[in-house]
Amino acid sequence: MLATKLLTAEIRVNPHIESRVKLLKRQYNALSEMLNIGSGFGWNEEEKCLIAPKDVFDDWVRSRPTAAGLKNKSFLFFDDLVQIFEKERAT
Repeated sequence: MLATKLLTAEIRVNPHIESRVKLLKRQYNALSEMLNIGSGFGWNEEEKCLIAPKDVFDDWVRSRPTAAGLKNKSFLFFDDLVQIFEKERAT
């Protein structure tokens, strides 16, 4: 049944999947940068989300608008994103 639905969904690699990968990569990079800098940012392992005081997060977003909306947003597969994108960040 799922295969039938996928065949009729008309999802294409470009732009659908590629744009989703770009979004996930952008979100992962922003989260990693905030977590690596420390300074008020933390990770809630239970909820799988970024935590920070409102003023710290708002200051960060002023200079990096792509990070807007990431606070308290759940990333259930963050560990998988680390596996996928961390090698690219290291180079």
